[in-house]
Amino acid sequence: MKYKFSNKEAVKIIVQCAKLYEENLNGHSLLFILRDKHHKISSLEVSFEAYNFLHLTGVKLNNHETAIRFYEGCLAGKLKTDSIEFKSQLTTPLKLMVLPKNFNAESIRYYGRGFCWSLPETYN
Repeated sequence: MKYKFSNKEAVKIIVQCAKLYEENLNGHSLLFILRDKHHKISSLEVSFEAYNFLHLTGVKLNNHETAIRFYEGCLAGKLKTDSIEFKSQLTTPLKLMVLPKNFNAESIRYYGRGFCWSLPETYN
């Protein structure tokens, strides 16, 4: 797995993922049903909004844009390499590695009005 990304590579990943986020997640909520190693069941509802996308990327902006303007720029393919920087050399590359996998059309299946995220089973 790649642990270092150039700004050019990061922009490419972010722009591609913004389009998938818009098509599949923006404006929707997911309800995650979880089972821990003690077989305790819990749930977590997550809402996906345009202003959340910046956080998911792990980058910070070098200008004074809002998270919404950042997202709109990504959708328009106008994100520039000099407008972002990595928050930390740890979290940003990790987020960039998983973004394409999580927003991939094969990872998200549409079920009526909701979504089912296809995740590997953690506990048997």
